[in-house]
Amino acid sequence: MKPITLDIKTDEDLQELIELIRHLYTTFLKITDFSKKGLLLIDNFNIDVKTRGKITSKVMTDFRPQKFCMMKAPLLSLFATGRTSGLVLDCGDKITSVCAVYEG
Repeated sequence: MKPITLDIKTDEDLQELIELIRHLYTTFLKITDFSKKGLLLIDNFNIDVKTRGKITSKVMTDFRPQKFCMMKAPLLSLFATGRTSGLVLDCGDKITSVCAVYEG
């Protein structure tokens, strides 16, 4: 498996994401029946609506989870601190991003 990239540009990239989710569920969580579990995907704030739609469609058809939620990482960061508005600074290994969130 190659390193995870920030962009899902092709169907192959999307399939690799699905394979990664399946690997994490079956290997680490020991879950084989996805229909009895929920799935929360945390995405980057710069993923476009079309890509989010593709990911959602693929997850729902391949896994059929009981519950599914896809949330933006900066929003969850604010919620974790009890806020709904703020400026989120994300400093990673190779990328730094700033995202303003107003009333969640």
